[in-house]
Amino acid sequence: MFVLVALCPILRAQETMIRVIDDSDQQPVPFCHICLENKETGREEYHVGDINGEVKVELEGNEIISVSAIGFKNYFNEPGAQPGMLEIRLKPNYFGLDEVVVTGQYKPVSVDKSIYDIKFIGKPRIENQAANTMAELLSKELNFKIDHDPSTGSSLKLQGISGENVKILVDGVPLIGRLDGNIDLSQINLENVDHIEIVEGPMSVMYGSNALAGVVNIITKQNKYARYKAGVHGYYESVGVYNLNGNLDTRFGKHGISLTGGRNFFGGYSLVDSSRYKEYKPKEQYNAGAIYTYSEEGTSLKYKVDFFRENLLDRTNPLPPYNEIGYETWTATTRFNQSLHFNRRLSEYNNIHLMGAYSYYDRSRSTYRKDLTDLSTILTGTDSSLFHAISARGGFNHANEALKLDYQAGFDINTELGLGDRLLNGREFIGDYALFTSLLWKPTVRFTLQPALRFSYNTA
Repeated sequence: MFVLVALCPILRAQETMIRVIDDSDQQPVPFCHICLENKETGREEYHVGDINGEVKVELEGNEIISVSAIGFKNYFNEPGAQPGMLEIRLKPNYFGLDEVVVTGQYKPVSVDKSIYDIKFIGKPRIENQAANTMAELLSKELNFKIDHDPSTGSSLKLQGISGENVKILVDGVPLIGRLDGNIDLSQINLENVDHIEIVEGPMSVMYGSNALAGVVNIITKQNKYARYKAGVHGYYESVGVYNLNGNLDTRFGKHGISLTGGRNFFGGYSLVDSSRYKEYKPKEQYNAGAIYTYSEEGTSLKYKVDFFRENLLDRTNPLPPYNEIGYETWTATTRFNQSLHFNRRLSEYNNIHLMGAYSYYDRSRSTYRKDLTDLSTILTGTDSSLFHAISARGGFNHANEALKLDYQAGFDINTELGLGDRLLNGREFIGDYALFTSLLWKPTVRFTLQPALRFSYNTA
């Protein structure tokens, strides 16, 4: 009888090794917290995993197990009596984790797990630098050189390579409207930006031939949790900068709507004070945008539209000998973009993504001869450039860390129609059609190999 009574706890309880791993890459989750609660008695036992995410416990078969760790979603289950090994997979929780990137990736990953050399610039850093435009932000970044031109705006060089070889994306959609091969960075407002991902080095296989030096992908904010959220942001500089921007977000069930808008004004500046001429030209910018999102388990849909308008004024000093005549050149730039993004998780390891976008860019210059005695004006010359662009991109991704071999395949279509006096016959069209594929092989934890191939056809 004594032997039977002594063996009862041993017969009831089963020793189990619990191993907790990251569901995204199968790496151990060290020092996780494990709670076992007996459903009959309510008794609770607490354990902490070791550096390998492992801990030995005794399971009687009627416990509720909960596991928690920073950066992961909480896990709840009733495992029952499982002698031997019990493996628990925690799903990453990206809420509050800033450095998760998507540019050129098979799936969202942290910066340190990407095979590419990626710089991550988050919203706190943008606010701390008090940067209002991309030109102001990147001027403080290593390997970037920002040039300022009174007429064409701000351009960049990355690692000594000119900006015509740097692809600028907004949520994966290419920006159009290059002047002398460069995008005017001062026209990219940062008010609605969540973070910026910068990939240094050739990315032509994934994004085309104009990504030889790298890719700058601007990721806009998206309201995922707050039911209602609103904000107003003002910025002032004594040299004549007056900026005011605002946002309004709401979320109801699976649907979300975000509205943004603002006005930026700069009165111009010159070291030598003048009544008319300014070295840094006066300009006024208006921006507005709207985003609709729909999300459910395994599926997400986003429609985005934004509008930008800039008016830039270039005045000359009064002309001798009587100083009664001066010239004024107004440059108006209009940007309009809309895009539709669709993502669908087909299974635990397979995912498809599709994107379609339309972009409109118009830049017009009008020069006037102004009589400074009666303020009358005469139009002396005009110049305009108009571009329509359609982009489409899609692909299939397979990512399974356990097999150590991931792959993706996709297509990339970019067409652009240009209209203007500077183009031959006033009209030009170019199309770029491409297929690409890529493999990601991880034979060991410390070694990763990613070969890729792109086939493209250009109409001109």
